[in-house]
Amino acid sequence: MTLNSIVLSLFVGFFPSHPDSLVNGGFSKDQRGKFVLFGEDKLEASMTDDQLKSSVTAFFADESAKVGTTADGQLKVSGKTKLKKNAGIGNYVAGYLLYTAIIENKDGILRYWFTDIYYKPYVISRYGSLVPANVKPIPLEQDLSALNQRSWDRQRKHAYETIQNLSDQLKKQIQQQETSKPSVITTPIAAL
Repeated sequence: MTLNSIVLSLFVGFFPSHPDSLVNGGFSKDQRGKFVLFGEDKLEASMTDDQLKSSVTAFFADESAKVGTTADGQLKVSGKTKLKKNAGIGNYVAGYLLYTAIIENKDGILRYWFTDIYYKPYVISRYGSLVPANVKPIPLEQDLSALNQRSWDRQRKHAYETIQNLSDQLKKQIQQQETSKPSVITTPIAAL
């Protein structure tokens, strides 16, 4: 290695490519300033919009989410999922995330994005059980005080991992729907 390559690698290491995504826990921001997780994947040509809708509806039925359609023909899902947090020895539920997911099939490409993400924390009740806190859901884009900002950044990171896991499961469900299509088997009829 030459001295120039060493200096260049040190210089590049000081400046990450997307500094906002590091502060935002991994999320990108859209034009409204909301956090968003975007993904796309190629669909089989034979997959129709009705098959996509049935697959998405079946997936989000387990999540107890509301599935509807927009005026543009996109699928709009409003739901919530548990936000788990690692507490050293085991996991515990720190709260839940409210989200809106938009899913569309555009020219054989599956596009989906999760946006309008809010965090509803859990607290320990006087009986020792976890219950939702009596506060309004907090938008993930909102910054907290300097005292709580470090723990809030960790919550954003956990939220990103949770939404990323949810999107990976959705993509896997849709791909399984594509491959599990019934095939027609023809058998010759024996001459009588």
